Amino acid sequence: MTPSSPRLQNHLTRALEEGLSSALAQKSAHLALEHPVFPGSLSHDLRDFVQVYAQARRLRAGFEADLLLLESLCGGKSSLRPGGVKSLERSLTKAEQRGIIPTDLLAGKVVMNSMQDVYHCAGLLEGQFSVVAFLDRFVSPMKSGYRDLQFIVALEDEYGGQRSYHLAEVKIVHEDFDVLDRHEHRIYEINRELAGESGSFGRIETMFLDELRTLSQTLYGKLWTHIQSSELSEDTPS
Repeated sequence: MTPSSPRLQNHLTRALEEGLSSALAQKSAHLALEHPVFPGSLSHDLRDFVQVYAQARRLRAGFEADLLLLESLCGGKSSLRPGGVKSLERSLTKAEQRGIIPTDLLAGKVVMNSMQDVYHCAGLLEGQFSVVAFLDRFVSPMKSGYRDLQFIVALEDEYGGQRSYHLAEVKIVHEDFDVLDRHEHRIYEINRELAGESGSFGRIETMFLDELRTLSQTLYGKLWTHIQSSELSEDTPS
């Protein structure tokens, strides 16, 4: 066995337990082995928030062009996050909460209409962007139940005679998850609004948010079950 074999087998086992076909589980494992770094473990070359935020705005157009090229190769639909770059207020809040500058100031996605296409596009992404971290959230979904493929890519920047790299997020999403995510995001907005009003949650607010989170998990769970039955119930060739 090679040194990577136990890790490969563990990933394959988990991918199959989460409902991927054996062919897609193999592709997922390949991506995980090629890019073993976890997205949350990285930080930007530049450490000053103002410089990093200005860098994100400076690189926006080039990032969008690369994303459009990936779209043309994959046959999906790409888009930048609303506004192109995360709002200054939200960026500062996240930086203060986490003690690190977010790696999704600049972020985009490619929406595909099947799981086969999602993983096919992931293989093409590797040739268009410099991938530095990866997480298969179909295998390791978020607490809400949301799933996608999350990549952190490094964008080269030369400014003021200095070369550095800016980290950006690229997600490859199944179209059904993308549609539900747009609705589910409202739960997140309600959470922020309630926290902003009082700074903490009372009994009623807590009950209300618990019910919304449960609803979110239920909807994502039902959607994943539907995708499994309609797309992943029979193994398909890679």
